[in-house]
Amino acid sequence: MLRKIVLCCLAANAVFLNAVYAADAALFAMGCFWTAQSDFMQEDTAKLVSGILSSTVGYAGGTMPDPTYENHADYKEAVKLSYDPKVISYDQLLDIFWHNIDPFDASGQFCDHGFSYTTTIYYSDQQQ
Repeated sequence: MLRKIVLCCLAANAVFLNAVYAADAALFAMGCFWTAQSDFMQEDTAKLVSGILSSTVGYAGGTMPDPTYENHADYKEAVKLSYDPKVISYDQLLDIFWHNIDPFDASGQFCDHGFSYTTTIYYSDQQQ
């Protein structure tokens, strides 16, 4: 079952797109989206962890139309991962998530604070 998630993705020239994701995608808010994206890269390389096909950063969970970097009040910074479940499981992605956040900080993550830096696991189906 597909579930539409409003994900406004940063792209070239700050163009924002809506994305629909299925069971082979994961969406996590875990602080600054640039930091979150790097958490899913292999140590000391610029390559994504094996099994992750692509990553996109942007905003998730909000209702305001057309959020921008300067104005995304009710959104959280997030990373969307496309992954091959035959190579890396959703549980393994969750393991990376949990090892890279501070679950005791309700106001943000590490040096970034405010609603847009708080954590959320967006799931697309009951298996996730």
